Amino acid sequence: MEGFREWEVSGHTEVFGDIAQHSCAYAKEGVQDGTPFTGRGHKTFQFLRTPAGWRISSVSWYDAV
Repeated sequence: MEGFREWEVSGHTEVFGDIAQHSCAYAKEGVQDGTPFTGRGHKTFQFLRTPAGWRISSVSWYDAV
């Protein structure tokens, strides 16, 4: 894989005390095995606030293309 990049297209974060969730749409592009590709998808992150700071508790994603 070469030249891979991924970026957030839109998103929002909700915080409920010591729990937070970030949901976003993303786009990506790169070259794999000499063939350029593009794609889009959706990601959801869940976080927990700990004494050491925010930590990721789960991540899920869906590649639409």
